[in-house]
Amino acid sequence: MVYWLTPFLLKNINLKNITLYEYIATNVPSDAHFTINKFDNYRMARSPKELEYQLKNFVKKFGENGLNALAEIHPDKNLLEVNCASCKSSSSFSGNDQELTSPQSRFVNANGSDVLVDDKLRKSQITLSQALIFSGMALIGVAIIMRR
Repeated sequence: MVYWLTPFLLKNINLKNITLYEYIATNVPSDAHFTINKFDNYRMARSPKELEYQLKNFVKKFGENGLNALAEIHPDKNLLEVNCASCKSSSSFSGNDQELTSPQSRFVNANGSDVLVDDKLRKSQITLSQALIFSGMALIGVAIIMRR
């Protein structure tokens, strides 16, 4: 939580982490649309959320080339270039390939986490669904036995 002190009141501002895709979709939507259409045909996004989804799909499809194309239009491109000069000797994208299923999977979220939150949520929902189905089948079996 960050508190900003203004002359008359104290404001409590909750800052949330945003992904690279959300940042680009919000700050440079026309450049983002132009860039992704250089590689593939995407329809014009109607909202920043839709453009964010298209950018995720774009990087998932084109991997490091797609991420480099987005870095070219990034609003803070100069800052990225300064940091990139120090990492030329050791590629930050080399990572641990044994943990990754495909080369593009490491670029999907681009928020620094190794595990996709959506995958965790999906797996927990599948497990819950399977448990509910099993419970329902067991309840029906008990009802049939009790009926006889």
